Amino acid sequence: MTWVEQLKKNKVLFLYGKEKYIQRKILSYFEREYLNLQFQDFNLHKFNGANTTTIDIIEACETLPLGDDKKVIIVKEVMAFIENNEVKKEFQQFLNSLPKGITLIFTEEQIPINGRLSFIKYLKKQKGSLELKTLNHLELKNLLQEELKRENSFMDLSTLGFFIEKSKYLHRGSESNLDEVINELHKIIDYAGSNPITKEMIQINYTDVFEENIFDFIDAFTRKDTKNALLFYERLMDSTHLFQVLAMIYRQIRLLIHTKLLLNQGFHTMEIQKQLGLPPFLVKKLIGEQKSFSMEFLREFYDYLATVDIGLKTGQISEYMIMEQIIFRFTKTKVKRKS
Repeated sequence: MTWVEQLKKNKVLFLYGKEKYIQRKILSYFEREYLNLQFQDFNLHKFNGANTTTIDIIEACETLPLGDDKKVIIVKEVMAFIENNEVKKEFQQFLNSLPKGITLIFTEEQIPINGRLSFIKYLKKQKGSLELKTLNHLELKNLLQEELKRENSFMDLSTLGFFIEKSKYLHRGSESNLDEVINELHKIIDYAGSNPITKEMIQINYTDVFEENIFDFIDAFTRKDTKNALLFYERLMDSTHLFQVLAMIYRQIRLLIHTKLLLNQGFHTMEIQKQLGLPPFLVKKLIGEQKSFSMEFLREFYDYLATVDIGLKTGQISEYMIMEQIIFRFTKTKVKRKS
């Protein structure tokens, strides 16, 4: 793990942020691989910040390693530690001059943390401070490949990209986390057994949730696949309000307009990705999809959606069959290659 290679060069570490899965992986390394397991009981100290004092930590750090040249001290729930202790500058000065071989790790799972606290400011300034936030596309791909290798399983890059898209982990606003993604991966690994993982296996086994259904609907809608757009919408009707679906269509049209505008201004794929804040595979899809619509049509359709939205909210338009009308109006437009 690249995180470990960066972190183990430092004496004071601070792990915090959304992705608890990565925090557990890093802690597991320092507990099981970094230390000599034969002397782990002597050289691994774990504290809960809620009932730990600065004296406890100082004493643990000052005790020399036994049978090893390394020692690890882990303090979880650093916010509780701060709340229950008067963390003075003298303590920070002690941390700045830790004995050789000592690795002191502070962790926090609470989100967000209070960055105004002086000790949190101190920890964040350390070279061993790492905010465990949502991974980017490359980081996620590398992590999944490591997990596949560890489990003696295999999927090619195209299938891996399909799995990542299916997870919706990289979608802006997604609440998906790595624990959920890895759990889904293990389900599929178990299903595949000794066989290479295929897209069909992923399609069969990936948990069918609202987010997956809504994106399947949007994909069919944008492809102008009238039949499947209607089919996916029917699946959504029992559990999804009309305005939720309308909001997702709004978003998709807005993204198509922005993509077309950026392309017309000479932006390349990487630049568009940065501007829209979307993963590469979604930007590539948008670049392909926008070719099927003129800018004039997209703007007119966006205005049409605004009119429908107001009409529904004021009662001037009935909810009955309105989504079917929206689907037909969008998917039956003729292909126009020029903007």
